[in-house]
Amino acid sequence: MTSNSAPVWTPSFAMQNWVYQSFLILPTDPEKESPPGSSITSRKWAKGSLYLETGVDPSPAPDAVGILVFPTPRGDIKLNVKAFVEEGVSPVKFEATGEAKSDSAETNGATYQLLGWAFRGKDNKVSKVEGSVIAVRGSDARPNIDLGGMPIGTVGAFVITNA
Repeated sequence: MTSNSAPVWTPSFAMQNWVYQSFLILPTDPEKESPPGSSITSRKWAKGSLYLETGVDPSPAPDAVGILVFPTPRGDIKLNVKAFVEEGVSPVKFEATGEAKSDSAETNGATYQLLGWAFRGKDNKVSKVEGSVIAVRGSDARPNIDLGGMPIGTVGAFVITNA
């Protein structure tokens, strides 16, 4: 929490560009047996640009809406994002859903859910969001495989930061 701010915070995103990154934690069998503090294998799952703006409709409408774009060699993949953020003392609960809407069965329908924490910045706007992401559904063409090739139900860590 920043100084000179009320203890209860009503999060807002204004209209800004963000960087979205997610990571898979993939420990090997020996790493699973290692002591706390040991390094484990991980890899970047996805990286994209996220545009979010504070929602204007009254509750229960999303607190923020936007577009998450993942560049790929075959063209951009775009997910429509709806986010809900609780009021409270920073950090506050953040929940979002991203769903691909396109003419291509290769991407259309892919769905991801995010659950985490939004942190208050100096200007009382959201400064970053961190948490977990789960692949809920693949595309219409491959509903059991996420767009990154992982099985549905795969969970990773995510971070959303200012661009």
